[in-house]
Amino acid sequence: MSATLPGAVVADDHDVEDFSDGERYWQGQTIVVEPADVDNDNGGVFAADATYEIISNDTQGLERQISVSSGEENFTIDTTRFDTGLYDIEESDGTHHGEFRIDEQRLDVDIESDLPVQYEGTAEVEVDSQRSGYTLTVHSDDLDVDEITAAFSDYAGTVDNDSEWLDDDQIALEGVSSIQSLDIDFDGLDAGNYTFEFGAADTTASDEVTIEVAEEGEIDAAFTDRIVSVPQGDVAEIGVDIDGDRDVRIQIGSSDVNYIANATITDTEDGHAIVEFDTFGAGNSTINPAPIAAGEDTDLTFDDQTQNALSSPLVAGNYDMRLFIDGDRVDIGTLRLGDRSTDDVTIHTAPEDVNAGDDLEDILEAASVDNEIAYEDLVIVQVEASGLQGLWESGLNLEAYGVEWEFEHLNPAPNTEGNDIDSAIAEHQDFENNSIYFAFDSDSNGIEEDDQYEFTFTVGEDNPYISSDDDEESVSATFTVAERSIEFSQEEFSVAASDGQVIDGTSNAAAGTEIEVIVEGTGDNPFFMTQDTEVEDGEWAVEFDFSDEAEGAEFDLEVSDVSGAEDEATGVISSAPDDEPEELSLSVGDVTVEEGEDATISGTVTAGDEDVSGEAVLLLNGDEVASEDLELEAGEDATLEATISADDLSVGTHDIELTFDGESATGTLTVEEEAAPPEEEDDTGADDEGADDDDGADDVETPGTDDDDPADDDGQPGFGIAVAIVALLGAAMLALRRQD
Repeated sequence: MSATLPGAVVADDHDVEDFSDGERYWQGQTIVVEPADVDNDNGGVFAADATYEIISNDTQGLERQISVSSGEENFTIDTTRFDTGLYDIEESDGTHHGEFRIDEQRLDVDIESDLPVQYEGTAEVEVDSQRSGYTLTVHSDDLDVDEITAAFSDYAGTVDNDSEWLDDDQIALEGVSSIQSLDIDFDGLDAGNYTFEFGAADTTASDEVTIEVAEEGEIDAAFTDRIVSVPQGDVAEIGVDIDGDRDVRIQIGSSDVNYIANATITDTEDGHAIVEFDTFGAGNSTINPAPIAAGEDTDLTFDDQTQNALSSPLVAGNYDMRLFIDGDRVDIGTLRLGDRSTDDVTIHTAPEDVNAGDDLEDILEAASVDNEIAYEDLVIVQVEASGLQGLWESGLNLEAYGVEWEFEHLNPAPNTEGNDIDSAIAEHQDFENNSIYFAFDSDSNGIEEDDQYEFTFTVGEDNPYISSDDDEESVSATFTVAERSIEFSQEEFSVAASDGQVIDGTSNAAAGTEIEVIVEGTGDNPFFMTQDTEVEDGEWAVEFDFSDEAEGAEFDLEVSDVSGAEDEATGVISSAPDDEPEELSLSVGDVTVEEGEDATISGTVTAGDEDVSGEAVLLLNGDEVASEDLELEAGEDATLEATISADDLSVGTHDIELTFDGESATGTLTVEEEAAPPEEEDDTGADDEGADDDDGADDVETPGTDDDDPADDDGQPGFGIAVAIVALLGAAMLALRRQD
């Protein structure tokens, strides 16, 4: 227990949590209690001396006693030795100030296989805790911090290896889930045993695992990934790395789940096999008599399965995977089957020249999300649903297994059944991303302009993964087929006789649709120009060079797209602009002050012909002294000022800089030495030689003058300035002669 003095900071805060009444804390965390938490606050410090007691709510026993003095900022409670349970914070007189709970974090780290890891291979560990979102530390006496960092480089979250609170050769993985799988990459490391110590950064929870890395060439076959996860009904893709030319038997399942399937990998092209396991047809030879099949560049023979007539597909859960060579087990892994789902429908469109039967990759590259389809453009319906791959690829009747979809005409003509969209539809599957696509032309299937349709996709009770009609899954989306349009933004354009003149407009065609704009001069000044562009977000624009055309010339405009939609407009060429466009400008004034004076420096941002926004920063000698977020309309300006204390300024020149929107301006602050005070007049020269103020010559007035004569403003009665200077010089020379 400790109290913090004013101005002090609680040491490293990676394990520090502020007190909140009723909050739960993890054993090992440090709780910070502020004066306001215990009603003893005086502007952020304790108002009076006090003694606080931490009482176990379960036993009523005193756990800790903390004394604080007035002026201290907080006190802390180290919970490392606290048992789990509720605790009260009370003053010694029994006044209650709140309670908190202590729970002990559990941390279990297990390696997925007790077999050695292939040389320079990857091991998978699972970290299990009842807590989520915490920071996990990792240390190994066998590796340095750079090697540990590299080993955990596949972690998707933040990896910290340089915070001051970390021990030597320790890293931290931030944002760890309650059940977290971690890959440990042994690439570049020697064979041998490696022990990894895991711990929660702010609690007492810890665990460790030891992993053996085999010698190079010692392991003949291993799973590329020892954990493979797919939804029920999909086809699992399992990678196997094989050293040398040998047969490897793969087994999926175990007696614990009442299902086992075996197949033999006989050949690979480059030592890497792809094994595909149909989780929908497994266990039912009518649907799929060989649920384990060869993937790309792999030769495989299906051997057998223990179940051939299951009434429903494999249930969700974990299934063992094993590899054997000559009857000896050489590696193990886990296939995880999760629940399938039907999630969403999204409508896309693509330009008219994209074909529904093109490769899916090409279609998606040209597609954009839009529920309004221009007539003749492509309609693309994306269904996001998992767990359908096995059924879809089986060739079975989808409707018999509860998978259906339909297009409903929402605005049919009166007294009609409405239009059916049921042919010329291309299907595309992207099961890796749990998506199915339906593509067709918007001018096919009897579709007309202004038609509205609702697409619905359903996985119903006839599907083996749907237990009842109440659990039916259905998703839908609507779209409208609109009359194709392309328009100029104005009926008549006025352009300058210069280059960069913009002609623009709008279109409801799909993004990426190619359009052509034609300019044709009329009257006595014929000319002809064309530009091609594409529709983007419902708009299009091109630039033309009119610098060679006569002022006052008129022209016709025509725009059209690849489907024939078109529009017309006119234009006239005005005189070329005389003035250059106003640009953004920055200015900084020079400042001069005397030593010992404060200095005020400033800089001004002036917007040009366009609105600008951003942060303006004023710097002195490279250090920021003022900043402001500005939003200036065209022509507006704003000034930043800063006053610099004389204590911070030395004699000499200082650099002033103003920055904004990538631009900068500079100036100079000059601090001059303080001027020397004027010397006092020496009145002793003549008096030292015996002269005095009563000398008769000193008191004689010059005839014809008096003190009020304006000509005497120079302070020398009866003399002009020049005469006075000569007289002074003469007196000085006389004094020198006397000294000689």
